[in-house]
Amino acid sequence: MSDSSPEPEAPMQPAADTMPRSDSGDFLAMEASLGPQQRRLHQGRVGVDGFHRGGFDAKLERERRYGEVFSFDEHAGGCFLQIELPRTLPDSACARSLEVAGKAPRYACSAEVVGTLLIARGSLVDPQVRKAAAVSSAFPPDFQTEVELPRASGWRVAYRVAEGRFEVAALRE
Repeated sequence: MSDSSPEPEAPMQPAADTMPRSDSGDFLAMEASLGPQQRRLHQGRVGVDGFHRGGFDAKLERERRYGEVFSFDEHAGGCFLQIELPRTLPDSACARSLEVAGKAPRYACSAEVVGTLLIARGSLVDPQVRKAAAVSSAFPPDFQTEVELPRASGWRVAYRVAEGRFEVAALRE
């Protein structure tokens, strides 16, 4: 019988709250430069809250996993996108066996402007949580939220993950 030692795991990515904010500078300075809010451009909505018995996830929590619970506001100097991140993992036999059930998942997040779209992405960081997501319904390991930006000659983007939210500041150039 041969000795089959496990292959070394790939290095784990840093927690979402330690990910770089952006290439374009400090998030807090950019957020302060946005100026006063002028109007809400878009807000993700949960259509029907769904069933409220054991065995069913809360609809709001489920929509968070897809990056669909967000607000997108226009400010004097740019736009601000705020996405609510999931607060718990869905209960499943796999999640329980991996001892990750009920915990708040950590995400690595990024944002960029492509054409007229602001694209915000999140990916689960923990390999064990990604395994649980692979076999769970309504729990994607990654999400992408796209919103249309108002006309501008260019945009600078900075982002952060804080207190269960993914926040993106987009400044007009």
